[in-house]
Amino acid sequence: MLKSTFSHLPGKSAKTEQKLWARNILTWEDYIADSTSQYDLFNTSEPSIKASLDAYRRQDTDYFARLIKKQDLYRIALTFPSDTLFLDIETTGLSLYYDHITLVGWSLNGKYGAWINGQPEDALLQEISRAKAIVTFNGTLFDLKFLKKRFPDINLPEAHVDLRYLAKRAGLTGGQKSIEEQLGFNRPVEVEALRGDNAPVLWHEYRRGDISALKDLLLYNYCDVEGMRYILDKVVKLLCKSKEIPEAAFNGPYFSQQSEYKFVVGSKSCTPYTIALEKFSGNSKPLVTYSEINHNGALDTLVVLGIDLVSSEERESGVCRLVGNRAETLRLKTDDELISFAIQSKAKVISIDSPLSIPEGRTSFFDDDPMRKKYGITRLCERILKKRGVNSYPCLIQSMQKLTQRGMILASKLRKLGFSVIESYPGAAQDIMNIPRKQSGLKYLTTGLNEFGIEGDFVKSLVTHDELDAITSAVVAHFYWSGNFEGLGNAAEDYMIIPSLEVNNSAWINRIVFLLSGRSGTGKTTIAQYLENKGFKVSSFSGTVRSRLGSNAVTRHMLIDEGARIQNSPGEQRTLAKEVTAQVEHAQSGVIEGARYAEDVATAREILGPAIVHVHLAVDEDERTLRILKRDGNQAAHRSDKLCEDHIDRLIELSDEVIDNSASISQLYTQVDLLLERYKCQYQ
Repeated sequence: MLKSTFSHLPGKSAKTEQKLWARNILTWEDYIADSTSQYDLFNTSEPSIKASLDAYRRQDTDYFARLIKKQDLYRIALTFPSDTLFLDIETTGLSLYYDHITLVGWSLNGKYGAWINGQPEDALLQEISRAKAIVTFNGTLFDLKFLKKRFPDINLPEAHVDLRYLAKRAGLTGGQKSIEEQLGFNRPVEVEALRGDNAPVLWHEYRRGDISALKDLLLYNYCDVEGMRYILDKVVKLLCKSKEIPEAAFNGPYFSQQSEYKFVVGSKSCTPYTIALEKFSGNSKPLVTYSEINHNGALDTLVVLGIDLVSSEERESGVCRLVGNRAETLRLKTDDELISFAIQSKAKVISIDSPLSIPEGRTSFFDDDPMRKKYGITRLCERILKKRGVNSYPCLIQSMQKLTQRGMILASKLRKLGFSVIESYPGAAQDIMNIPRKQSGLKYLTTGLNEFGIEGDFVKSLVTHDELDAITSAVVAHFYWSGNFEGLGNAAEDYMIIPSLEVNNSAWINRIVFLLSGRSGTGKTTIAQYLENKGFKVSSFSGTVRSRLGSNAVTRHMLIDEGARIQNSPGEQRTLAKEVTAQVEHAQSGVIEGARYAEDVATAREILGPAIVHVHLAVDEDERTLRILKRDGNQAAHRSDKLCEDHIDRLIELSDEVIDNSASISQLYTQVDLLLERYKCQYQ
């Protein structure tokens, strides 16, 4: 077949090639013998027939692979069938970013071989390096990318035939199994029902001691490889019938004869073609465990909620209350029920499996939004996940619109009560942790969560997939609190939190920011100045509002009026809290002065996590009144207090520390020094 190729020669197009075939010039020798040929056989400055003949004698297939169009590389495989390697890999999932190869199977010269993750890789790499052509199905986008990531020094032949695209030229579309069925390839009964998403499950079963699962995985892979051999022969025959290539040039079939394979139970493999079915000897647990992220026991008393939210309050959402590594699950319907449970649980962080924002620029959740066409239906976090090979639904696709709406409304209600809320995606978290998703079977997800280190009734009692995803969402809050996370997105759309196994979390866990709340006249500014003198970076709500107003003559009345406007404008209090918190976000030690609403606490903690120590200041009311009169000479501050009166009790409930500042300033400083000692601050 290769000798019938002319399109790689200078000045010879595919149409010229067809014309030569029509004149019965089917080989390079025919071309040379043709008296009408004007080709200069001695022109060595460009690729020529002479050079092609020399390369053919040397079996230098890389020479031809560099010159022949990709769509014609199958001709190299047909010319050197004994040196053509058919290859298929199995992986833990579809994400090149997070998943890894579990098995590589191939057929070379009529024999099936396999490399199983954990075995020496020398034989695999040697077999691939001696192949003159490699054949895959969708290997361009999948198999070869995984191989190059896993084996950076792999020596792949330059001739790669991707049957997905070759079959399309013959009018065959769909996945490999679909094309096999169209062409009449029948798989053995024992693997006929298996599909690609079964492969990760079989691997997990094998890792947990089931050798028969490994055999099934190998047989499934073997059938994939054999299916490719069958497809190539059939597709080339179809191309012959369509006159795309001359039938006289195709002497096949070349690959339809079944490859030999040999499985040996309980024996070390001597060659890659004698495949040992041995017990898995590697790590069968998740890639990270609870104990590994529980720095200094910081998670043991942490209370978090995970919510696997559904779009309607008429259906039940899965909920998990996670205290340390102990999970309690239940199912609740309404937002009021969820909020009541959050208050009862005294959760520090609430992790919700639902989009909690919409694409920047969008003005509503639904398709009648005039900004839909310009800004689309997908957020940055979803685009990042897709690029990494993790499937997620766009937040404003029609089937997700009501869920996104409910998630954002619920998150807003929770934040106004002082709960820090993060967005999680259990499927992505499970992929990253190397825990099977619920689609693989609830028992595998349950086992994976338990092996991660989570205990609870769910281990022995049957629970729903919603509750297991709620547990995973709660676990994501653990990753967040411990600093082992990545935030996907941007400040405008907020961030989706996913676990990270590689992040350096030292800055996250080794910093402290005191968040000061309290009525006017309780000493917030005094403490902020005291800590600033000790090297703390200070930001304040009133200072930020003053800067926004942009006037040198900003009065307290003006600050109060602007504060009231912000509080009464949807979303603006959270925006202000973000702005204030951002000023100390990168400080090792900082102070946020003047939080007046529970939402301020929630927002600061979402951005800075465990670094936030919420300190509420209280003063005897008579003493506070005297201080205000001395400072302001009027009752302006009392008007400010009136505006946030309903929030004071909630701020006290949310606080980590309460300081009574009714006595002298020296006594106040003593209390602050004790606070510093208790939290072992390190100053910049």
